[in-house]
Amino acid sequence: MGLSGDNVIPVDDRIAFNSHMVPFNHLYDEGKLAVLMGIGYPEPNRSHFRSMDNWHTAEPGVASSEGWLGKTTNAIDPEGKNAVTAVNFGRGMSRALAYPDVSVASVGALESYGLYTGLAGASNRDALLDTVSRIYRPMSDEGLPSLRLLQTGRGMLDVADTLRSAPEK
Repeated sequence: MGLSGDNVIPVDDRIAFNSHMVPFNHLYDEGKLAVLMGIGYPEPNRSHFRSMDNWHTAEPGVASSEGWLGKTTNAIDPEGKNAVTAVNFGRGMSRALAYPDVSVASVGALESYGLYTGLAGASNRDALLDTVSRIYRPMSDEGLPSLRLLQTGRGMLDVADTLRSAPEK
């Protein structure tokens, strides 16, 4: 049983988008989205769990904990200098994004992502954010007991700021 009528947006005589996928249809029309049919991998064993391993790691037949998107993120920004190289939207992190030393912002809801988002009064929130920002600003690169902790905290603030302004761009 498939969708038909008002429930689809025809692309051509063979494929269509679900009617809730209007933004994807626009991207397709602009040449920014491709539709790939019949994607699979060699010798499927019909196990959902093994299939998910294959899709998340892009390594059929190999047990790996490194996700293909995590590897790609690492290749794009090997030194981890960009605060927002990868973002996971939704509950739970996709295994495809797992990779050693790759930080991924995981956002359940964009409108509530960040620090003190539910705090009443913009000036109170701004004052608290300024305090947190100063805590995560290292005085020097030497002698800090946990420079990584400071970098992670500062990165989290940068990610929250970047993602908060993303819908406006």
